[in-house]
Amino acid sequence: MKISPYFKKAKAFLWFILIIIIGGLGALAYYSKPAPLIESKEINPSLTSSHLPLDDSEVSTIERDFFNDLDDGRLDDFTFYDAAIIASGIIREEDIDFYKKKLNKIKDEAFRAMWIANLKRLLTFKGKDFLAKQLLFWLHDNYLESYRKDATFLRNILDSGEFNCLSSSVLYAILARDIGLNIQGVLAPEHAFCILIADKEDIDIETTVRYGFNPGTKEIERLKNETSYIYVPKKNYAERKIIDIYHLIGMFYSNQLGLLMPTAELQPGKFEKNLPEFKKGYYFDPTSEIFKQNIASSFNNLAILAMDKGDFEVARVYIDKGKDFAPDDKRWQELTRSYYANQAHEATKRGDYYKAINIYEDGLFELPDEEILVEGIKIAYQNMAVNEFNLKNYDAAIRICREGLMVGGSNYKVDTKLKELIKKANEGIQIDYYNKAVNAFNARNFNAAIRICDEGLSVSRDSSISYKLRSLKQEAQKYLSK
Repeated sequence: MKISPYFKKAKAFLWFILIIIIGGLGALAYYSKPAPLIESKEINPSLTSSHLPLDDSEVSTIERDFFNDLDDGRLDDFTFYDAAIIASGIIREEDIDFYKKKLNKIKDEAFRAMWIANLKRLLTFKGKDFLAKQLLFWLHDNYLESYRKDATFLRNILDSGEFNCLSSSVLYAILARDIGLNIQGVLAPEHAFCILIADKEDIDIETTVRYGFNPGTKEIERLKNETSYIYVPKKNYAERKIIDIYHLIGMFYSNQLGLLMPTAELQPGKFEKNLPEFKKGYYFDPTSEIFKQNIASSFNNLAILAMDKGDFEVARVYIDKGKDFAPDDKRWQELTRSYYANQAHEATKRGDYYKAINIYEDGLFELPDEEILVEGIKIAYQNMAVNEFNLKNYDAAIRICREGLMVGGSNYKVDTKLKELIKKANEGIQIDYYNKAVNAFNARNFNAAIRICDEGLSVSRDSSISYKLRSLKQEAQKYLSK
């Protein structure tokens, strides 16, 4: 059968049209391929290290380079992928290289899949929410295998496919931003998820479930032989806070989801371990109240522990670091007061009253008119005066009591005791005069007895001993007049 030349021409024309269409689609796909979202975060002119430096003992070599890059609040030399790996606790260079290969494999596969999805989106005139939903499907179909509550870190996904709300949110967010989606994180009590920032309406993305895109809407799943309708209910959280991707990755350093909310009740013995983690998390978002409160609480608790052990030098270091970090926190004044009061108490127990007084003086120089310190220094003077009184050094006891009355502000309770001690010391002095006068009287040295009585009366004229001195003086005068 002879083929018509008209048929050949029509076939060639159709092939030409097909090539044009394929070429056009290729060009459309190439020039419309997903592009990374440009990072627009402003540089923080006040470096985080200026008020919260990381000690060399708290970071590895690669972490030092990483946090130096993040110090101004933005990454330049490192990527979000690097950040997610390092924040997962992978801090040796050989381990980082190993996990970067795994993560780059996911990134490349996701990019190819989303390239096709983006082409479909353009041909069907759909918005970017279509791409965001397809990415969630793709992750659950390929890498997010099973939910586990404590699978907090990215390495859990890379090692076993296990995930929780935080690790799945971080992986979704860094991939989504790399294909041009404006994704932010959301924190709720003991939970984390993502949100798509869109022109018309922002859309929640529960990354722990395959159909978690825009919860509260019905999802249609067309299978080979049937159509399935899936519905993921929308949760109304009492509190929710939208955070940027830096803060979301930084939440890896909270170690457990219970710390997605501020807490000051950390387990005893773990403060030194928790503090470096909180500090690292703070570098990701210095505005985070969660990390601010937990860092301040760690400094507070470490200072208390050091004082309980009697290591006041270490306690002072933590107090000063806490003051530099959160100068408006009222706990530092209380800790500083305890720092001086506890040291002075230890000196008092040793009987070193001069040392106790010097410590209280230093404390009052830093915290003028602090009532507990004022009371403490007065009690120290009282203790020292009592010691001199018991040794019958009455003049010294009186001098010390008067110094105690002059120091600091007024304290009725202790001041009354100091005045009573002065009175007793004066009586002690008068008793000495009385005994000397009696000895002179018995030796019939009446002039000396009278003189000694006058000296004793010059100390005080209204004490119980004053009456005895006056009576003895009168008896001596009678004998002289005979």
